[in-house]
Amino acid sequence: MKLLLIAAGDEIREALSRIAEPLGLALIHYRHILKAMDNLDELSPQAVLISTRDFPRHWKPLVQFAKTNVAGQTSSVGPTGCAVLLLRGEDFPPEEAQKACFLGVSGIAADSLDRPEDASRLRALLVEALGLKGGPAAPARRLVPRDRSGLCLVHPESKALVLARVKAVSATGLSFETTAPNLIERISAGTILSECSLRLGERILSPICRRGRERSLDFVYLEAGEEQYLDGWLRAH
Repeated sequence: MKLLLIAAGDEIREALSRIAEPLGLALIHYRHILKAMDNLDELSPQAVLISTRDFPRHWKPLVQFAKTNVAGQTSSVGPTGCAVLLLRGEDFPPEEAQKACFLGVSGIAADSLDRPEDASRLRALLVEALGLKGGPAAPARRLVPRDRSGLCLVHPESKALVLARVKAVSATGLSFETTAPNLIERISAGTILSECSLRLGERILSPICRRGRERSLDFVYLEAGEEQYLDGWLRAH
């Protein structure tokens, strides 16, 4: 399987190669986004990683082009397009994350891949987006005290408010239980949930999540400050 990186410098490529190789992904690096777009169909990568720091204006049209013009992966019903993920800087705003999810981006990760937490998040996103079997295990989830957590999300279709208790959390997602299981069961696995509030300890976080298997959510995007708080909370517990 081929993984296409579009980034101006070599630092990300060197860090990404340490993630891609154990997953069996052949890494291809383009420094110029227009050249990458010209060759995208010929390359036919299964996943594309774009640096939003290097290409703040051009990542949106590239996402649309890649999702509609590259076969990428194939399912029982035919081509499904290649997975597209963003590598963001610390100043990437939540509004842009919302637009990315609307365009069908599979995940957003920090571009500081020298940090173990950020590398772990990107690895988990790639495993999920590409459906890799036998990939590295997801980070272990830590149990959350009943009185120090809570989850509130808006159903994407009915707009009903769903309240839940967080059972366990990790750097890449959480598990929960709710008194309204019928509402949750109507949300298909893989659905993006852009209106979520997560209380964890002393803070309320606003992650963009993806409905996971059973009663779980995967983090698609967290602001840089929220990621740092989550990492600190996990280390303390």
